[in-house]
Amino acid sequence: MTIKKTDEGFETTGCGTWTSDLSRISASTSRITDGTWIVGTDLKPGTYKASPGDSCYWARLKSFDGGLDAIIANDLPSGRAVVTIKKTDEGFESNGCGTWIRR
Repeated sequence: MTIKKTDEGFETTGCGTWTSDLSRISASTSRITDGTWIVGTDLKPGTYKASPGDSCYWARLKSFDGGLDAIIANDLPSGRAVVTIKKTDEGFESNGCGTWIRR
């Protein structure tokens, strides 16, 4: 999440502790699970595939401001999912897709 100088507040519930530390949190840069990841830090650019369940959602992000304009591309795939994450993407979000593996 990006908090802008112009924001008057920020509120969350049940999200744990927030930090400004943006160092890598993933165990692998070519295999990721559900979450929001920083491209180039948590995962390498490239083509990833997953075998999602019934409610998979993914999005390539150009920012972390939480707005719809932050989404470069997104999908609700059924069956096998494939996405190419570019080095110019800021982030990648995944929910309900299982494990993504870089090809």
